Amino acid sequence: MEEVVRLTGADYEQAIDSLDLVFSQRDRPHRFETALPRMCVPDDEHMGRHFAVKVDGRIVSMLGVYPLPVVIAGERFLFSTTGNVATKYRYEGRGYAHRLLNRAMEELGRIGADASRLGGFRQRYNRFGFEIAGSVYRMNVGKANIKQIETDPLRFVPIEKEDKETLAAAQRIQTRAPFYCDRGDADGFYRTLIAWQARPFAVYDADTLVGCLCASADGCRAEEIIARDAEIMERTVICWIRQMGVPSLTFSLPPWNLEAVRRLSRICQSLSIDSPSQFKIINWAGIANALCRVQNERKEVPDGEFVLGIQNGPTLRFLAEGGKARCEETGAKSDLTLNALEATRFVFGPQAPCTVAPVSSALVSALLPLPLTWCGQDRV
Repeated sequence: MEEVVRLTGADYEQAIDSLDLVFSQRDRPHRFETALPRMCVPDDEHMGRHFAVKVDGRIVSMLGVYPLPVVIAGERFLFSTTGNVATKYRYEGRGYAHRLLNRAMEELGRIGADASRLGGFRQRYNRFGFEIAGSVYRMNVGKANIKQIETDPLRFVPIEKEDKETLAAAQRIQTRAPFYCDRGDADGFYRTLIAWQARPFAVYDADTLVGCLCASADGCRAEEIIARDAEIMERTVICWIRQMGVPSLTFSLPPWNLEAVRRLSRICQSLSIDSPSQFKIINWAGIANALCRVQNERKEVPDGEFVLGIQNGPTLRFLAEGGKARCEETGAKSDLTLNALEATRFVFGPQAPCTVAPVSSALVSALLPLPLTWCGQDRV
């Protein structure tokens, strides 16, 4: 018998075994219990975020829809990761993943998601409305790059699950950011910090906690850096390389943290601007307007108006007055009409809007792309 079901806590062991098997066969060995501890909880709540095709009671294909609250410019939105799509190789080619993705799209509507994100083969997910979008600055800084830089030392102290006060303090620093994923209580925050086998360290300036760094096993990659300000971000990178004895550090910075980007781009060995995910935007006006508020804190834009029509979607008006921009739905005639995939890249990048469609608007050139991003530790 073949059926599509929502999983329960009773399916935990079989589900994790299926994920480990499929992803280990595709790539390197996987252990989801250590890679994604926030997801791997053997109860109905966490396992109920997964859908599966069962054949004679055994899971042969599955995926998850993981709701993730996001705060943008103080406003709460519900994002979701749609992922961990895993079909056992003997059952490939039967359309199971497609059926489950259709179910996942229904689930996004049921939970009222404002947007969803995932990783994977682009054209496979385009048909469901996902497109590469957003941006992160990826940098590498080596010993030679910081040889002539003088800076006061910082202390790096491993964070353990029991360090509730440290976790709470680090989380308070994170929530000062204009864009962040709400990771819940201290346990949820810790489970996120240790995702993908990362090791979290508290960063102290003398006796004051000023941030945290999640390091790869070899210490040469920072999966996430949370810092009180851009100066601490720069010092964290420099001091980690010097004090931990690593040859270099690779890390990512969000597009809204312009001061940190300016500081570290002056010294890094390499820099690239990449898309962190593929996104499916559902609440176009709400997300765009919140990101306009983030953008308003970064730059002043020329006054003006631009109307973007989205095929089978809303029409958006971008309006700037007094150097401040906003976005709203409108019934006005559009200056440009794009399909949803084109509009995703046009509004949210990472490419400049003129590389998506011909446009001569000074407002569009100054305002877009909006600083949509994603932290790798939240990619469930």
